[in-house]
Amino acid sequence: MHKLWEKSTAYNILRWYSHICITHCYSTIKVEGRDLFPDDGAVIFASNHCCTMMDPLLLLYARRDATAFGARADIFRKPKANKALRWLRIVPLARERDGLSAVSGNQQIFEEIVECLDHLVPFCLYVEGTHRPQREIQRPIKKGVFRLAELAEQETDKKIYIMPVGLTYGDFFRFFKPVKVRFGKPMLLDEVRDMNSKERLELLGDRIQDLVDREEPKRNHGNIFLRSLLAILTLPLFAAFAVLSLPILILSAIFLPNFKDPAWNNTVRYASSLLFPIHWPFHSLFYLLLNYYQDIIADIKR
Repeated sequence: MHKLWEKSTAYNILRWYSHICITHCYSTIKVEGRDLFPDDGAVIFASNHCCTMMDPLLLLYARRDATAFGARADIFRKPKANKALRWLRIVPLARERDGLSAVSGNQQIFEEIVECLDHLVPFCLYVEGTHRPQREIQRPIKKGVFRLAELAEQETDKKIYIMPVGLTYGDFFRFFKPVKVRFGKPMLLDEVRDMNSKERLELLGDRIQDLVDREEPKRNHGNIFLRSLLAILTLPLFAAFAVLSLPILILSAIFLPNFKDPAWNNTVRYASSLLFPIHWPFHSLFYLLLNYYQDIIADIKR
């Protein structure tokens, strides 16, 4: 079985291709805190989880190097899915809702993760335990991040850092909106050694929350008449971009009905766009204008 830490040329090529594609999914991607990455130990990223698979893709983009992730165990049930996800450095982690017997199986996965950390490949845990398209993280966060850090500290000779990560989306459901990835100051277990479990989780939750913008971004409300006029004038361009984006739009439309949770919208659009790189610029411009029109309509309704 492919190990989480093993180098892979094919993985690195796909990661590079993914980085290029994701820049066409957001109007801006702002990354803060790269200079805080420790270079004298292993790192566990502790992040909020808002937007399904876009979250790990953005962290990979911000990190710019191989990173392993945990995901809910039920998506690994099919052998082909299990093989593909593990090749992508994603491992299954059972949640309490999956039952005690399933959760007990996490110990074996933790051993794999510790081996990964021992080879200095970072691992990311989504501490809320599920994705939530909200700006407030769900409390209490899960205990697994500290359990994993303690296990790694015991079984390796590496310093183990827990690094908080905050993801802030300009919009959780609309394509080509701004997004921000913030890395916080890494935390060593020595900082929380004397704290009880609740205090540790509160501290880490606070540090993650401090990296997430709580307020919705303010839009620049200009003259509604001039904006509407510009919208009318750009309709021919919008139609042209729609036609030039059709392969991505059609493929997205085929698969989107299979996902009842709208948080998957942008993941489906991203996955569809991977197959048609020549259409990326037109797809981005199509959504840029679509967002502009939607904002005007929202302002008129107010």
